[in-house]
Amino acid sequence: MMSDALTILVPTYRNDAKARRVLAGLAALVAASEGRMCLIVGDNSQNPQKHEFLWRLAEWSPGLIDIHCRPQRISGQMNLLDLFGKSASGILMFHADDDYISDDYMVRAHEILQQDPGVSAAYTSYIVSKGGSILTVPQTAPQLDQASPVERLVENHNCWGGYNLLFYSVFRKRSLEGTVAFLNACPIEAPFHDWWFSYAMVCGGSVRNAAVGQILYAAEGTHEMGGNDSVAHYAALGLPPIVSHLQLLFTAAEGACFFLGRYSPLSDAGGRQACAQFMFETNIRIAIARLRQSDLPALGIEGEVLQQLTTVVLNNDWLTLESTIDFLHLVLARTRVDLADRYRDFLNDALKIPA
Repeated sequence: MMSDALTILVPTYRNDAKARRVLAGLAALVAASEGRMCLIVGDNSQNPQKHEFLWRLAEWSPGLIDIHCRPQRISGQMNLLDLFGKSASGILMFHADDDYISDDYMVRAHEILQQDPGVSAAYTSYIVSKGGSILTVPQTAPQLDQASPVERLVENHNCWGGYNLLFYSVFRKRSLEGTVAFLNACPIEAPFHDWWFSYAMVCGGSVRNAAVGQILYAAEGTHEMGGNDSVAHYAALGLPPIVSHLQLLFTAAEGACFFLGRYSPLSDAGGRQACAQFMFETNIRIAIARLRQSDLPALGIEGEVLQQLTTVVLNNDWLTLESTIDFLHLVLARTRVDLADRYRDFLNDALKIPA
């Protein structure tokens, strides 16, 4: 395998005809690439029939197709982290198991990163609407190439109704190593890792539009529940549902600490501050709007947490990062004092900017 081969990482758990077609198509593409591409699949299904299918795929090109069938199911976000760590090449792409992505696009994006060492990621301008037949419809996309880091962050957050750039972009592994370190070190990080990756990918380094060819996005049907569900994510850590209901507050604090401090993908102080402010204020605003429409006691929010939430957080006349971290410590300490302390220490440590 070439050191600059494109490694396609697929976190999968579906066992339907569509997922099999997607995986078989990727295996065929890799097998014909003459070492320019390889495929790593992390299967989370624990389904013997699915595993047998994947092992047969690997036989097409044993040196280029690597299959990892889980002895037990792990979370969707942990699957992403695990796949990231298994890649030896420096150019990566995540690929969902329910999407069709044009071979031309993947080849073009890969070429961009091979030809220009200064480019950290190549993205696309083409998507297809969900459901029904596959349509090739170019959508208006943000032009991120010349945008500032915070402009890219805003566009990635708002564009295409929440379109996630991670699963449709080719990127350098080193550009996300700080993000992976953050997620691995954080005691209870808010899901979902694909969004964290996309934040860092579009904000750090140089990005290039690889619009030649098409990207076909055709997710449809019902997804298996629980793989990326925030309730399951926090429950696995021994935390009650109240934590998932306050997830956006955790995301706000973690996002601000991520962009401001030692794990930031940005070296410029102004860029770090602008991106941190956007992450904090955007998530706090959405969280407050949702909580105001909720029956808080019915969500399990009571006692001192309820008092602080109603008199401080929902008062909306102030909220600082420091006060939010203190509030999250209070929430966690109801159940896990040790975890609450470790979480607060981690966020405060993440805020430190390396000399």
